[in-house]
Amino acid sequence: MKCIVNFFVLLLITTTCFAGVRVRGKIAEPPVGPIKPKAYPVVTYDINDKTIAGTLTKDQMTRVINAYMGQIQYCYEKQLMKSPDLKGDVSIKFNVNEHGRVNHFSIDKTTMENPPTETCLTGVIQRMPFSSTSGSTQVTIPFQFSLKEP
Repeated sequence: MKCIVNFFVLLLITTTCFAGVRVRGKIAEPPVGPIKPKAYPVVTYDINDKTIAGTLTKDQMTRVINAYMGQIQYCYEKQLMKSPDLKGDVSIKFNVNEHGRVNHFSIDKTTMENPPTETCLTGVIQRMPFSSTSGSTQVTIPFQFSLKEP
């Protein structure tokens, strides 16, 4: 059976088939009420002289963490697909040795209570290469994971 499709106004389609059957249907309904844009995920952190004890400076730490923020953001966004209302704070405590490698790390505090996000976050922290120094550095960084309305 061959059909001819005629497009009328943007909302109606009329299909005429050679068998003589005529079907009318709406292809789209106008939205009811205003369309709300979705909130977007935001990850921030606070690093200051109180959160660093050792030979690395705040600027050295900030430079490396900023370079890895895309991976940290990915950890959050990946879990947002499973838990759309996920948000909270995760504070990570870690040690950077004199060779610039993270060798001890742990979750210091968390209000997020989402182990997959926390595991992903600690994995990113563990891979961060810092500058070599004359000694080790103890760091505690609080990360804030939130949803921001546009």
